[in-house]
Amino acid sequence: MLMCIVTSCKHKELDFSKGQAEVVFDWGRAPSANPDGMLLIAFTGSSQPVTIHFPNPTGGDILLPPADYRFIAQNDNTEDLRTRGWTWENYEIYSLPTELYTFSRMFARTRSRIPRAEGTDEQEIIFEPNELWVAARNTLALAGLDRIVFPMEPATEILQFVIEGVENLDNVLEIAGTISGMSGSICPASGKCSEAKYLIPFVLENDHESTLTGSIRIFRHTTSAISPADNANPQAEADHKLVFYFMLSDGTKYWAVVDVTEQLNSALNDANHRPETPITISVEKLNIPEPLSSATGMDPAVDNWQEIEIDIVM
Repeated sequence: MLMCIVTSCKHKELDFSKGQAEVVFDWGRAPSANPDGMLLIAFTGSSQPVTIHFPNPTGGDILLPPADYRFIAQNDNTEDLRTRGWTWENYEIYSLPTELYTFSRMFARTRSRIPRAEGTDEQEIIFEPNELWVAARNTLALAGLDRIVFPMEPATEILQFVIEGVENLDNVLEIAGTISGMSGSICPASGKCSEAKYLIPFVLENDHESTLTGSIRIFRHTTSAISPADNANPQAEADHKLVFYFMLSDGTKYWAVVDVTEQLNSALNDANHRPETPITISVEKLNIPEPLSSATGMDPAVDNWQEIEIDIVM
């Protein structure tokens, strides 16, 4: 009987074969990039994607079961970014939410509602995204493939602000800014940013004479994966309000709103614009009032925000 059992069993040999390939991250479209490491996300069928880490920006060998894969590559030094989505098409990289009172001491001290530009009350506040580069490759049969090249593209770019002709800067104790109507994520497979609009806070530098400067990073489109007809930029279709917040030496607080929609959309839609070149938003003639009190030190009774109602020449 034992002999019959042994001879009647058919053993299926286990398949230990693997698909091996060399991964190369090509930085020709982002020559100044130098990330610490890279992530390669491999998607196949309905299975959970596999994430492979590279401790360098150049690449290396991978070993996966032979199959048809779709890949997304990105840098991994992105502490304020998270990912969601289990398929190649809906894999999304997004920025984390924050609050204004955690961004600046000026907001943390206030007891009154922090004012916002009209139409932006529902926009969630997020961190500016970390510097991000991405690449997406569609279906590739890994078996027998010996080299995969990923042309990395910048997925973020810089907005810089220059505000000139500002009066009474010597009296400003603290200052901050926000910009509205910005995208909060990007899908590398399509290159499209989120259609939802977000508000991003940023720091302003005061030269104590007449100029304020600042900058933030925003998500941009990668265009290699999609046709020009589909490359509509949601950020270029949104209203963008630049809001300045000031706390003076006596504790009085002011805020001012500048509509920079036309200026920003023109830059985002410029066919000659390159992501490595910062977009400059210029504002002139911002008149900050003098302190209400000549006494030194802040008055703890002062709390309400007062709007600077002036015409700001762009």
